[in-house]
Amino acid sequence: MRKSPFAVVFSGPTHMKPCSYSAAAALKDGTPASIRSIGPNDKPRLVELFQRLSARSVYFRFFHSKQRLTEGDLAELTELDFDHRAALAATVRENGDDRIIGVIRYTVVAGSPAYRRRAEVNFAVTDEHQGRGVGKLLLRHLVLFARGRGIAEFEAYVLPENKRMLALFDGSGYKIARTLESGVIHIRFPIGDTR
Repeated sequence: MRKSPFAVVFSGPTHMKPCSYSAAAALKDGTPASIRSIGPNDKPRLVELFQRLSARSVYFRFFHSKQRLTEGDLAELTELDFDHRAALAATVRENGDDRIIGVIRYTVVAGSPAYRRRAEVNFAVTDEHQGRGVGKLLLRHLVLFARGRGIAEFEAYVLPENKRMLALFDGSGYKIARTLESGVIHIRFPIGDTR
């Protein structure tokens, strides 16, 4: 297993729910960023993030058109147990405030064995910050977090036209398996050792 280059801070015992995850990071161009856990107080920030996504980015994330996040959506996205469901945000300082520019989350797949849990992962990155390494950074941190929760494998469903997301997975360093299911690419990869 490779040694992580990230300084990770867990706030509070790991058995407490929800727990707090925080790490300093930098984007590809050196812009300082933070990776942290998402909580109920982030609902307004996630509404703002959603409003900054193009219609195409929304479609890639949800697989259908969506005009707004409902109260139910926001509860699902922010009220997490950090075991079966967890989410991290990438933030940067903009106009004196920490602004969420990307999120990543996992949901443990029902029926996956306790000794080798599998989780579905998905992302959203604001259009103006795509191509700056946000997704790759978020994936690395979610892998670190998930390993500590006994998750051995990630899976994702990606539309074939979402070339950036496919390139992100292909360039992640993990051994990616792809299958085409009903016009959607199903990706699976173990999150232990990288290639």
